[in-house]
Amino acid sequence: MLGAIGVDLLVSSHRLAHVRRRIYLYSLFVAPAARRAGLARRLTQLALDWGRGRGATQARLEMAWPNRGARALYESVGFRPRELMLARPL
Repeated sequence: MLGAIGVDLLVSSHRLAHVRRRIYLYSLFVAPAARRAGLARRLTQLALDWGRGRGATQARLEMAWPNRGARALYESVGFRPRELMLARPL
């Protein structure tokens, strides 16, 4: 296996939900030997197409802020920062 991506379809039945159908992308992985060849972009695009084909109108994901490579990839396919998550050790 050279790469994989997780994608879930989330459906809200709440009448006030702004987005009724969205996908959540997670766990993108590309084997070290296959990196820098466009596989991550292709997997991400396939996940977006899969969601669009199921009526999703939005895609979301989370990533570590310092991961510049991931951020460049996701921004290149249209993702933009929207929320800020804060964390701290306990």
